[in-house]
Amino acid sequence: MKDSGTLFIYELKNIAEPGDMQTEALDKVTSKHWFETMYIGRDRQSQAKGYGERIDLRVRIHYEPEARIDRFVVLGNGDQFRIIDCTPNKNEDGLRCTDMSLMRLEDFYDVADET
Repeated sequence: MKDSGTLFIYELKNIAEPGDMQTEALDKVTSKHWFETMYIGRDRQSQAKGYGERIDLRVRIHYEPEARIDRFVVLGNGDQFRIIDCTPNKNEDGLRCTDMSLMRLEDFYDVADET
C-alpha cells in the first residue's frame, strides 16, 4: 500500500454528561491506518452529485470492518471528512482492503479524545 498519510475512523457521539445539554463530538473507532490516495473518476463523481454529495478524496486502507457510510475520517493533518461510500475490496496483491470515498467537512467537529 502506498503511503499518502495516516487516518483514523470516528463516529459522531453525544459526549455530554447525563442531564447536560447535548454536545456532539467525534469519538475514535479505530487505530491508525496508513492510506493510499486513489483516482476519482468522472462517473463516480457524477453519481455522488446525483445524491447531493461530492467526493473530495478517495482512499484505500487495509481491510477495516468498522469503516461505514456516515462515519467520519480524520487525517493525520487534522482534516475531517464524512465517509459517503465504503467498499471492501482486494488490492493488486490479493490482500483485503477497504476503499472509501470521502467528502470534506465545511465545519469541523470537536474530537472527543482531544477535549
